[in-house]
Amino acid sequence: MSKKNKKLCKEAKNYLEAIRKNKYGKYCLTVEMESYTDLGCLLSALFHISQQSLFLKEEKVEEDIRIDIYNLLDFANKLIPFPELELLDEIKNISR
Repeated sequence: MSKKNKKLCKEAKNYLEAIRKNKYGKYCLTVEMESYTDLGCLLSALFHISQQSLFLKEEKVEEDIRIDIYNLLDFANKLIPFPELELLDEIKNISR
């Protein structure tokens, strides 16, 4: 293998480290977050965007199905325990 290819492989390996096999042989993706609260906010935004996209008229989805999906996403959004996530952030900061 040429020096150029070795260098390219070494650099590519650094980019591919985010996805690796765990001890069970499953691939895992590591995502870095500033805090537990940030994770909750990200999930909430994901649910909110999904809910809003259901009402775009471009898709030919029956209204009943869209309402059911919207309600399910709304329920899932309400399950995000923001006070507990904030508490975990406080505990993490205290333990440093």
